[in-house]
Amino acid sequence: MKTQEQLLNIWFNVWHIPGWLRLLEKTGDYSQEEISLLENIDEEALRCADAVEDEYFDFIKKYRADLNEWKKEFPAEEIKEFRMRFLDYEIGRLNRLVEWIWKGYEESVTADVPFWLRKAVLDINNPGKIEGTIRRLSVEKQLLEHPDDIKKLDRVSPEEIAHALNFPFNELLKFNAAGFAICPFHNEKNPSFHFIKRLNRGHCFGCQWHGDVINFLMDRDHLSFKEAVRSLL
Repeated sequence: MKTQEQLLNIWFNVWHIPGWLRLLEKTGDYSQEEISLLENIDEEALRCADAVEDEYFDFIKKYRADLNEWKKEFPAEEIKEFRMRFLDYEIGRLNRLVEWIWKGYEESVTADVPFWLRKAVLDINNPGKIEGTIRRLSVEKQLLEHPDDIKKLDRVSPEEIAHALNFPFNELLKFNAAGFAICPFHNEKNPSFHFIKRLNRGHCFGCQWHGDVINFLMDRDHLSFKEAVRSLL
């Protein structure tokens, strides 16, 4: 007869497998009493999970209510300042994370890591999703910094931003067959500015510049966000 601890270890390793209890029965290595104990362990775990989930949602509900009450105690300008500080921090953190991902990818290319493995690691890190978050936060920051843009008739709409982001990056800079170009943001002899075709973004392995076509025009041509979007349209 297996001990309670052994049965717990067995359950922990197999609970996520569909039909695990029936599979254990079919092996013939477990008595009916052990199968019953494993079933009891599973039912208890489910009850605990349901209780934790209920507690979690109750906590979230209370947290949101407390947060709304807390917000009422602060002037709108202070809340805006807190949000701007958060956006600055988060955009910077995510940009550093994307740089780290692409630096790791570059190193894996240099080390001649198999393509399938490089791609698997890149898919797991999913820089495209992170870059989408950066775009969303950057738009929010832009609108917080220039709230009048929302009220003006000539404001940049989300549809215009989305359309501008689809402008082909390789029409703004000449890339070689390998997808590299001379970076316009620092002096170099060998091209280190890489065109990430599937994301329509650029990344410089030299100065670590990274961004989309809107960021590129803003930095290269010293344009405002709106001017860059309108130029791409």
